[in-house]
Amino acid sequence: MRSKLLVTDLGDLLDQPLNALVAASLANGEIMLTPYWHEWRDGGFNLFTLAGGIKHRVMQHCPQVSITVAENGGARRGIEVRGIASFGYEGVHEICRRIVQRYLQPEHAAGFLLGLEKAGMVHIRIEPGKLRAWDSADGVQGWRTEIEQKGAIIA
Repeated sequence: MRSKLLVTDLGDLLDQPLNALVAASLANGEIMLTPYWHEWRDGGFNLFTLAGGIKHRVMQHCPQVSITVAENGGARRGIEVRGIASFGYEGVHEICRRIVQRYLQPEHAAGFLLGLEKAGMVHIRIEPGKLRAWDSADGVQGWRTEIEQKGAIIA
């Protein structure tokens, strides 16, 4: 497994319509994992959510979050960014449009976007405080080699 990669080493991973998982801390200390549609742009993740909704309020309370995008099979590339969530309303409709068009067919996107506009969205921006990226394209053999290099015995 190749680790300590740059975003550019991940190829088209962040161009694919994969769900991101965001981990945020609730007031009681529990972690809330939430799937999001996203885009990687200008060195960080853009997301959106309902302004004033639970996800927005949780991240406002504790803006330290972790976001992960990873493939389920094949090359199994992935990225995790730990950072501080920031919020904004400027340009939120354009951000929503770009993200929605990544995930929905054109005939479904227009109506969905109209609903988002009526509901009132907020833009969430997560830039890397820490970034971890990996690519396990070499599969099990890569893991085996890494484990063996650390002195573990594999039967």
